[in-house]
Amino acid sequence: DTPEYFTRLIHRLATESYRLTKPQAHAYIFCDIRNFPQVMLALTLAGWDVWPTPLIWDKGNVGMLPRAEHGPRRCYESIVYAIKGDKRTTGVAPDVISGIPGLASPRFGAEKPWQLYANLLKRSVRPSDSVLDCFAGAGPIIPAANALQCVATTIELSLEKYHYQLTRTE
Repeated sequence: DTPEYFTRLIHRLATESYRLTKPQAHAYIFCDIRNFPQVMLALTLAGWDVWPTPLIWDKGNVGMLPRAEHGPRRCYESIVYAIKGDKRTTGVAPDVISGIPGLASPRFGAEKPWQLYANLLKRSVRPSDSVLDCFAGAGPIIPAANALQCVATTIELSLEKYHYQLTRTE
């Protein structure tokens, strides 16, 4: 995405997610660590209380190799965590998520394992809660929500990814 498109998208996500969620909610947003301040600002301006530091997903030895001839493999992803109202967590969890490796052969570029989504959801939801993934991609939220007995709603622009989501029942 272009920087301009990203800026418009993150501001829309911030305001619309605040408008659509219940009075007490949590948000988990994956973003490039370089975009953390911008995402944090957009969410804060929309009314979210943003955790001041990112959650980190340690993907193990699976990761992006942006410049193989000049630098290391990027084996982590940052996650913005935000709170609306007085939504409490279901328990204390570390800010570094490890032991859930990235997918060695993802079907789609930024696809993440459903177990990672389950890890995040366990921090916030109870059975029968509803969850929303506005950029659902391959739909890892679906098996994660199923495992936690929650109801998942997904939004995805790609028809190919949407059709793949329809198969997600594991």
